[in-house]
Amino acid sequence: MDIKTEYRLPPAITVGDVKVPAQTVGNTAALNEKATTLQAVTKAESDAETLNTAVKDAKAERDTLETAVSNLQDFTQNIQRNLNFSINESTGRTVVEVTDRVSGEVIRQLPTEEALRLAESLDEMRSLLFTAQA
Repeated sequence: MDIKTEYRLPPAITVGDVKVPAQTVGNTAALNEKATTLQAVTKAESDAETLNTAVKDAKAERDTLETAVSNLQDFTQNIQRNLNFSINESTGRTVVEVTDRVSGEVIRQLPTEEALRLAESLDEMRSLLFTAQA
């Protein structure tokens, strides 16, 4: 009894052998456009979530800063010192004023008015620069 050990593999399948419906070939551009649109929408949603998180973090930080300033103000009033703590609205920076007990005149302010104006001007220049580049 002879056992045959020779096997033949089927011929390799090439791209030219596969039949693709004509509808699929014509829709490749439309499918690529839809995929690109979907990627853009997904990126925009991701960017919006990042921006919302940053805004919430900034608000929480601002609230924490205002609470700390208020606590410092209360503390200094309780020990009868002539220190006033506040937040400059235009720059968002903390301002400390040393005042005369009798007249209420400002003896010293940190940072100075000039430094606050300079910081405000620099913020305006930065926003104009970013607007011009966008």
